[in-house]
Amino acid sequence: MPPHHPHTPATVRHVPLLSDDGHRFLNSDLTAADYLETARRAAIEQTRREIAPHLRRATLTSLITSLTTVAIFWTGGAALLIAHHATHAITALSTGTIAAILGLLARHRLNRES
Repeated sequence: MPPHHPHTPATVRHVPLLSDDGHRFLNSDLTAADYLETARRAAIEQTRREIAPHLRRATLTSLITSLTTVAIFWTGGAALLIAHHATHAITALSTGTIAAILGLLARHRLNRES
């Protein structure tokens, strides 16, 4: 028996070369500007569908990293403050606060993308 080739007629997917809008454009029922705008919107939507899961995962990772940084720097800052190292404590607490703000922004973006 011959080896199965991935492009045998049984596995070829038949996709029309032109969309309905493409046919309307060729029949002069649709202007070139409208056709291009429709194609542009379809491409944007397709890209959004393909990228959304990756963007969500990256945003969630940045949120977790940010919250971990907040915990580390606030804990370290509090310990330094107790030990009377005010300059180092302020630096650590400020860095933790910046990380907290970035975490909130990441969370906001995650909620907006969902």
